[in-house]
Amino acid sequence: MRTPFKIIVAALAATTALTALPADARPNERGKAADQLGDPYNQVKAASAAAILSQMILDMRVGPLARAMGDLGDEDARRVPYDARLGDVAGPEARAVPERMAREVPRAMATAGDMAAAIDAMIPQITAMSDQMRREMERATRRY
Repeated sequence: MRTPFKIIVAALAATTALTALPADARPNERGKAADQLGDPYNQVKAASAAAILSQMILDMRVGPLARAMGDLGDEDARRVPYDARLGDVAGPEARAVPERMAREVPRAMATAGDMAAAIDAMIPQITAMSDQMRREMERATRRY
C-alpha cells in the first residue's frame, strides 16, 4: 500500500489509545498521558481496536459508491463489481493492514508516550521562558 502507513498508524494509535481505555483511566492531568501510552496493557487494547477497525473498513462495501461514480463518468469505477469491498479494490497488500496495525500500534503508542514525557519534562523550561518574556514585555511597554 502506498498510503503513508505510519501516519495512519499514528492517528489510529492516538485515537484508540484513549478511547480503548475506561473513562476513569483516561489521562486528565499532565504527565499521565505518557504513562497511559506506555502501558503495555493499553497498547494491546489499542492495537486490537485498530486491527478490528481496519478490518471493518476493509470489509466495507464500496461497489454501490463505485457504481454511482461510474454513472458520473468515472470509467474505472464502472468496472468495480457491485459487491466489491474496499479490501478488494485496495489490492492484495490491504489484507496485511489489520496485522500490521496490531504490530505497529504498540510501537507508535510507545513513541507517542516518549514524546509526551519529553514535552512534559520541557514544560517547566517553557513556563520559565514565558514568564521571562512576559517580564521583558512589561518592562519594554513601560518605557513607551
